[in-house]
Amino acid sequence: MSLMLGLTSCFDNILDKGPQDVYSDENLWNSQSLIEAYVIDLYSTSRLGGIFRESEKIELITTTDEALGGQIYAHTHEICRGVVNSTHNFNQYWDYEFIRRANYFLENYKQGVLEPELLENRAAEVRFLRAFCYFEMVKRYGGVPLVLSVQDINDGDKLFVSRNKEDEVYDFIIKECDDIAKILPESYEDSESGRITRYAAWALLSRAALYAGSIAENGSPINDPNGKVGIPADKAEAYYQASLNASNKLVGKFSLYEKNENKVLNYQNLFLDTENNSEVILWKKYVPILSGHSYDWWQSIDLHNVCVAVSAEMVNSFDMVDGSNKEIDFSNVTGTLNKILEKKDPRLHASVLWNGAEWKNKPIESYRGVIDVINGERVTMTDRTKEYKGMAQQGSDFCENMATGFTLKKYLDPESVIKTKDSESGTDYIVFRYAEILLNKAEAAFKLGDSDTALDAINEIRRRAGVFELTSIDMQKIMDERKVELAFEEHRFYDIRRWRIAEEVIAKDLHSAFAYYDFTINDYCYTFYAAGNEAGKRKFLPQHYYLPIMPDRISNNPNLTENPGYN
Repeated sequence: MSLMLGLTSCFDNILDKGPQDVYSDENLWNSQSLIEAYVIDLYSTSRLGGIFRESEKIELITTTDEALGGQIYAHTHEICRGVVNSTHNFNQYWDYEFIRRANYFLENYKQGVLEPELLENRAAEVRFLRAFCYFEMVKRYGGVPLVLSVQDINDGDKLFVSRNKEDEVYDFIIKECDDIAKILPESYEDSESGRITRYAAWALLSRAALYAGSIAENGSPINDPNGKVGIPADKAEAYYQASLNASNKLVGKFSLYEKNENKVLNYQNLFLDTENNSEVILWKKYVPILSGHSYDWWQSIDLHNVCVAVSAEMVNSFDMVDGSNKEIDFSNVTGTLNKILEKKDPRLHASVLWNGAEWKNKPIESYRGVIDVINGERVTMTDRTKEYKGMAQQGSDFCENMATGFTLKKYLDPESVIKTKDSESGTDYIVFRYAEILLNKAEAAFKLGDSDTALDAINEIRRRAGVFELTSIDMQKIMDERKVELAFEEHRFYDIRRWRIAEEVIAKDLHSAFAYYDFTINDYCYTFYAAGNEAGKRKFLPQHYYLPIMPDRISNNPNLTENPGYN
């Protein structure tokens, strides 16, 4: 999936302006290689890449309670301060060029010379990618226009399509996934691994229906006079049932990754060992340089480029393996973090780095400074170029971007040597994995009154992780498990919105726990204070449950309506 052929010219947004051109290659539908390349190009230009997409980097991670943006990205701090309006470009994705190209294929593929069965399979892949595109848009904006055919520049006012209702878009996605699952194969030859299977279709259905169910159940936080956001409450049960049914279709077909007895290494390698991985349902292939990404560059401890500063609150979200109190009072503890966090969930050790944590066969030295009493005065020293009592005043791996004392380990390949940001990383991105399906199953089952099934699904994940099993289940425990199992995978941003708890989550101060070596006690101590945005200034406004459609799109299409709160 990493190779692509540039078959398309650059098109303006066709929903706003209509198609500027059509493919002029008369041989396209008579060439097997061109048809295949067309589909691969749709794979390549879709949003399957998630956090590894260059335009996205770590934006959605650092706008929740998981982490802060170590570097000052305007969009990240705008949403955390509650100031996003219709002129801000935060997390925008409105891709009707992609929809047009998918529609063009679906209207013409039967002209192709490939075997009919193969053509139908390629068409089903394209339908999945189109449905995935609509899912990416509906979860941002609520209702968006459902355009299912190629628009003609001569159609006049018909080009100005209105927004569908939010539930209509979800209903389309769910039906498409259900229909194409009947066409797509269960698997492919190794040479075609990474293509969309029927299980990927059910995985998307599982996720999309769960989103729709929780939005219906929890209601719309804003009143939209145009009726384009929000889903009727009486549809919640059917959506939860659809999600549960889809999740169950993957049970027995996939299993949690358990290649390593060491629980930390096992969870760490889950994200690095994507081929022949029993947990991976769909992944996006990356090839260094040729079609790689720059995640390792942007998160490099070695190059002091870290962009994600994991919050102390996120560290405290991980349970102790023995069920003891998981809350670390960083303002009142001393000693090495390795010792303080020793009993924490192995998933934390596999996902986060801190001062003293081992990385590339050596401990990280990211302490912020040293402290001593000199001439009766307590003094903090942070000059990286100087030593004090034989110890560097500041750790060689310290960087200001690690604004909390913690940063990401998840996804980083300890074997890679990154020298530039020019797409040198080759770690593949997991789009759907079985642990998410179990979490979806748990939530849907619980909402349908089946607590036993929910508890079993959650405990299956916790057993693999290496933490104590739960004896009872409630929605808070399901949300907590989802937070740590799917940490830093861009789920939390949308989860807190569909659960309608973003005001509570975003508005809380996030804290740092920087390490300092204190010579008065000959051990480490920690500073605990609100990090990133000014303390007490984090907030989330109701209109931010949905993003703005944006004035330029509305000016190009007078039939589009803006979401409430952005006019």
